[in-house]
Amino acid sequence: MVWSENASRDEHQFPVSAPDYRDWKAGGVFSHLAAFEEEGRNLRLGGRSERVDGIGVTDGFFEALAIPPQLGRVFGPQDMQPGQAQVAILGHGLWRSRFAADPAVIGTTVVLDGAPHTIIGVLPRSFPKYGKDPIYSPALLRAAADSDRAPGTTWCWDACGTDSHSKPRKSGWTA
Repeated sequence: MVWSENASRDEHQFPVSAPDYRDWKAGGVFSHLAAFEEEGRNLRLGGRSERVDGIGVTDGFFEALAIPPQLGRVFGPQDMQPGQAQVAILGHGLWRSRFAADPAVIGTTVVLDGAPHTIIGVLPRSFPKYGKDPIYSPALLRAAADSDRAPGTTWCWDACGTDSHSKPRKSGWTA
Protein backbone atom coordinates (compact mmCIF):
# COMPACT_ATOMS: atom_id res chain seq x y z
CA MET A 1 0.00 0.00 0.00
CA VAL A 2 1.41 3.38 -0.99
CA TRP A 3 0.20 6.61 0.55
CA SER A 4 1.32 10.22 0.20
CA GLU A 5 2.74 11.99 3.25
CA ASN A 6 3.08 15.67 4.03
CA ALA A 7 4.67 15.85 7.46
CA SER A 8 4.82 19.66 7.45
CA ARG A 9 1.01 19.72 7.30
CA ASP A 10 0.64 16.68 9.53
CA GLU A 11 -1.05 14.80 6.68
CA HIS A 12 -0.45 11.06 6.86
CA GLN A 13 -1.80 8.28 4.67
CA PHE A 14 -3.10 10.86 2.26
CA PRO A 15 -4.61 9.47 -0.96
CA VAL A 16 -2.34 9.55 -3.99
CA SER A 17 -3.21 12.04 -6.73
CA ALA A 18 -4.11 10.75 -10.16
CA PRO A 19 -1.14 12.46 -11.89
CA ASP A 20 1.26 10.98 -9.30
CA TYR A 21 -0.25 7.53 -9.84
CA ARG A 22 0.18 7.85 -13.62
CA ASP A 23 3.78 9.03 -13.20
CA TRP A 24 4.62 6.16 -10.85
CA LYS A 25 2.96 3.65 -13.18
CA ALA A 26 4.87 5.00 -16.18
CA GLY A 27 8.16 5.11 -14.24
CA GLY A 28 8.39 1.34 -13.96
CA VAL A 29 9.81 1.43 -10.42
CA PHE A 30 7.14 -0.84 -9.01
CA SER A 31 6.75 -4.42 -10.20
CA HIS A 32 2.97 -3.98 -9.83
CA LEU A 33 0.99 -0.82 -9.18
CA ALA A 34 -2.75 -0.39 -9.08
CA ALA A 35 -5.26 1.93 -7.48
CA PHE A 36 -8.63 1.47 -5.88
CA GLU A 37 -11.49 3.56 -4.55
CA GLU A 38 -14.10 2.60 -2.02
CA GLU A 39 -17.61 3.93 -2.51
CA GLY A 40 -21.17 2.91 -1.91
CA ARG A 41 -22.96 1.26 -4.84
CA ASN A 42 -26.60 0.39 -5.42
CA LEU A 43 -27.05 -3.33 -6.08
CA ARG A 44 -30.39 -4.55 -7.41
CA LEU A 45 -31.15 -8.25 -7.26
CA GLY A 46 -34.54 -9.09 -8.66
CA GLY A 47 -36.96 -6.53 -7.26
CA ARG A 48 -34.82 -5.65 -4.24
CA SER A 49 -32.20 -2.87 -4.12
CA GLU A 50 -29.63 -2.32 -1.41
CA ARG A 51 -26.56 -0.23 -0.75
CA VAL A 52 -23.33 -2.25 -0.76
CA ASP A 53 -19.65 -1.39 -0.56
CA GLY A 54 -18.14 -0.98 -3.99
CA ILE A 55 -14.48 -1.02 -4.91
CA GLY A 56 -13.41 0.48 -8.23
CA VAL A 57 -10.02 -0.93 -9.26
CA THR A 58 -7.51 -0.12 -11.97
CA ASP A 59 -5.84 -2.58 -14.29
CA GLY A 60 -3.50 -4.96 -12.48
CA PHE A 61 -5.13 -4.63 -9.03
CA PHE A 62 -5.72 -8.35 -8.54
CA GLU A 63 -2.38 -9.31 -10.08
CA ALA A 64 -0.58 -7.00 -7.62
CA LEU A 65 -2.13 -8.91 -4.73
CA ALA A 66 -1.30 -12.27 -6.38
CA ILE A 67 -4.44 -14.01 -5.13
CA PRO A 68 -6.43 -15.79 -7.86
CA PRO A 69 -10.23 -15.80 -7.81
CA GLN A 70 -12.07 -18.70 -6.22
CA LEU A 71 -14.40 -18.82 -9.23
CA GLY A 72 -14.23 -17.30 -12.68
CA ARG A 73 -11.63 -14.70 -13.57
CA VAL A 74 -10.37 -11.26 -12.60
CA PHE A 75 -10.51 -8.17 -14.81
CA GLY A 76 -8.37 -8.18 -17.93
CA PRO A 77 -7.25 -5.25 -20.09
CA GLN A 78 -10.36 -5.65 -22.25
CA ASP A 79 -12.56 -4.97 -19.21
CA MET A 80 -10.79 -1.66 -18.54
CA GLN A 81 -11.82 0.01 -21.80
CA PRO A 82 -14.69 2.50 -21.98
CA GLY A 83 -17.71 1.18 -23.82
CA GLN A 84 -17.02 -2.50 -23.09
CA ALA A 85 -19.58 -4.78 -21.49
CA GLN A 86 -19.77 -3.99 -17.80
CA VAL A 87 -18.47 -6.67 -15.47
CA ALA A 88 -18.16 -7.19 -11.72
CA ILE A 89 -16.39 -9.46 -9.25
CA LEU A 90 -18.01 -10.48 -5.97
CA GLY A 91 -16.25 -10.45 -2.64
CA HIS A 92 -16.56 -13.78 -0.84
CA GLY A 93 -18.92 -12.47 1.85
CA LEU A 94 -21.28 -10.88 -0.66
CA TRP A 95 -21.30 -14.07 -2.71
CA ARG A 96 -22.24 -16.11 0.36
CA SER A 97 -24.81 -13.69 1.80
CA ARG A 98 -26.62 -12.50 -1.34
CA PHE A 99 -25.98 -15.34 -3.79
CA ALA A 100 -26.14 -18.35 -1.43
CA ALA A 101 -22.57 -19.31 -2.43
CA ASP A 102 -23.94 -20.56 -5.75
CA PRO A 103 -21.07 -21.31 -8.18
CA ALA A 104 -23.51 -20.80 -11.07
CA VAL A 105 -23.42 -17.05 -10.33
CA ILE A 106 -20.61 -16.68 -12.89
CA GLY A 107 -22.13 -15.27 -16.08
CA THR A 108 -25.29 -13.98 -14.41
CA THR A 109 -26.27 -10.33 -14.55
CA VAL A 110 -26.88 -7.94 -11.67
CA VAL A 111 -27.83 -4.28 -11.80
CA LEU A 112 -25.19 -2.03 -10.23
CA ASP A 113 -25.97 1.68 -10.01
CA GLY A 114 -28.71 1.24 -12.60
CA ALA A 115 -26.55 -0.55 -15.20
CA PRO A 116 -26.38 -4.30 -15.91
CA HIS A 117 -23.08 -5.97 -14.97
CA THR A 118 -22.06 -9.55 -15.71
CA ILE A 119 -20.48 -11.35 -12.77
CA ILE A 120 -17.16 -12.76 -13.97
CA GLY A 121 -15.54 -13.83 -10.71
CA VAL A 122 -15.77 -14.52 -6.99
CA LEU A 123 -12.86 -13.80 -4.67
CA PRO A 124 -11.68 -16.32 -2.08
CA ARG A 125 -12.28 -15.90 1.64
CA SER A 126 -8.52 -15.26 2.04
CA PHE A 127 -8.66 -12.11 -0.13
CA PRO A 128 -7.78 -8.93 1.85
CA LYS A 129 -10.90 -7.23 3.18
CA TYR A 130 -11.68 -3.86 1.60
CA GLY A 131 -15.01 -2.61 2.84
CA LYS A 132 -17.78 -4.92 4.06
CA ASP A 133 -18.59 -7.66 1.56
CA PRO A 134 -17.78 -5.54 -1.50
CA ILE A 135 -18.47 -5.83 -5.17
CA TYR A 136 -15.55 -4.88 -7.45
CA SER A 137 -15.79 -3.10 -10.78
CA PRO A 138 -13.24 -1.78 -13.28
CA ALA A 139 -12.14 1.84 -13.05
CA LEU A 140 -9.99 4.03 -15.22
CA LEU A 141 -8.28 7.37 -15.09
CA ARG A 142 -9.02 10.00 -17.66
CA ALA A 143 -7.65 13.48 -18.22
CA ALA A 144 -9.92 16.39 -18.95
CA ALA A 145 -7.12 17.97 -21.00
CA ASP A 146 -4.42 16.75 -23.37
CA SER A 147 -1.50 17.28 -21.00
CA ASP A 148 -1.50 15.95 -17.46
CA ARG A 149 0.51 18.90 -16.18
CA ALA A 150 -1.17 21.66 -18.19
CA PRO A 151 -2.63 24.55 -16.17
CA GLY A 152 -6.29 23.92 -15.52
CA THR A 153 -6.07 20.19 -16.14
CA THR A 154 -8.46 18.23 -14.01
CA TRP A 155 -8.27 14.53 -13.33
CA CYS A 156 -10.99 12.21 -12.26
CA TRP A 157 -11.58 8.50 -11.90
CA ASP A 158 -14.47 6.93 -13.74
CA ALA A 159 -16.20 3.61 -13.59
CA CYS A 160 -15.54 1.91 -16.92
CA GLY A 161 -18.44 1.53 -19.26
CA THR A 162 -20.93 3.55 -17.24
CA ASP A 163 -22.63 6.72 -18.26
CA SER A 164 -20.79 8.62 -15.52
CA HIS A 165 -17.78 9.64 -17.65
CA SER A 166 -18.75 13.29 -17.51
CA LYS A 167 -18.90 13.62 -13.74
CA PRO A 168 -15.94 13.44 -11.35
CA ARG A 169 -15.83 10.59 -8.88
CA LYS A 170 -15.16 11.30 -5.25
CA SER A 171 -11.54 11.57 -4.26
CA GLY A 172 -9.81 9.00 -2.11
CA TRP A 173 -7.80 6.88 -4.50
CA THR A 174 -4.95 4.92 -3.08
CA ALA A 175 -2.14 3.35 -5.04
